[in-house]
Amino acid sequence: MQKPKRVRRPADYILTSSTSMPSAKALRDAIERITGRHYLVTNREGVAQNCVARYGGSIMVPGLDSGLNSVERIACLGNKSSFARAISGPDKPYEVPVFNSITVPTEFPVLIRETLTGYGGEGIHIVHNIEEFNAIWRRGWWWVHYYQFTSEYRVHVAGGRVLRVFEKVRSEGLETEEFPIRNSDRGYHFSLVERPRFGESIRRAVESICSIPMFSQGFFALDMGGIVGSQRENRPARLIIIEGNSAPGLTENDTTADMYAGYIVDILGIERLTPTVPAEVPELLPRATVNTLRDATAQTSVERILGSISADIHNVQQRTPPTPVQPAQARPDERRTNEVLRPETHPTGTGLHGSSNPRRNEHNNSSGSTEWSW
Repeated sequence: MQKPKRVRRPADYILTSSTSMPSAKALRDAIERITGRHYLVTNREGVAQNCVARYGGSIMVPGLDSGLNSVERIACLGNKSSFARAISGPDKPYEVPVFNSITVPTEFPVLIRETLTGYGGEGIHIVHNIEEFNAIWRRGWWWVHYYQFTSEYRVHVAGGRVLRVFEKVRSEGLETEEFPIRNSDRGYHFSLVERPRFGESIRRAVESICSIPMFSQGFFALDMGGIVGSQRENRPARLIIIEGNSAPGLTENDTTADMYAGYIVDILGIERLTPTVPAEVPELLPRATVNTLRDATAQTSVERILGSISADIHNVQQRTPPTPVQPAQARPDERRTNEVLRPETHPTGTGLHGSSNPRRNEHNNSSGSTEWSW
């Protein structure tokens, strides 16, 4: 008697890009450590049937898609100008850079960018006067004001809350730069900080950005720069949002990958190897979004979200449609408050510049297992 053919369940994938592949695999391994389930990772069109999460990948799938993260948000985070416009608004507790391609700068220095989708300092030029500008400038490029940062940070965010913060620091023995562009090629690396100097400003900025529907759920990283104020000169402290990142580096910091994995596992209702108390959805999320995510988690498990393509899963999807994206609006209770100034503790010349490296790895020079709590 001939045995019936075994029907294989479509595999569940983490979707990524070629440059983010190592970090996406680190995330996959972290999820496997927590759940014992193995997922596949791809950046190729037409391979994946179901999507458990997107880590910088914009591939569409014919099967089930968990919604972590949306293609629209990945596209927004991937373009510096689009992201700046998406989070702009009156009375925000942060500033965003203004990218110019038509006007000519009148104040210097300025930063010229050949592309708004590059990373790692790709296509960046610092010019100090109009003569240098005219000699370098090409049609289709962009320029932006150069910020002399006191400190620069990579802030990991998931579900509307800060997971942890890294500060960009330069390796010992290297000369101080007058106009630094901080990336690994110039000797900078990420160092975990428990209490960043601009911590309260960072918290307010994350809360404000996560109140925008497009960024209210899922995970991403923010690159920020802080500029210390002066009471004597009546100059307030400033926080500038440099850019966002849908796939920050994870390959040299397992604990950060574990935090992302824990969020994904809990929000999708995937069973852990060691049962834990389900993580509460952070109160930084709008109440409607909190209820939507809790309902979706209560109604479905990973076997029902991504485990099959049966009709009852289709019905679950019909009952829990994704939350529509609405245009960003400023909250009426948002207001600008000045940072409490503290004595200058950074050595002279450590101003940081807003060129980040989204694909680089974070090096933990502090207590690697410490989570930043507010």
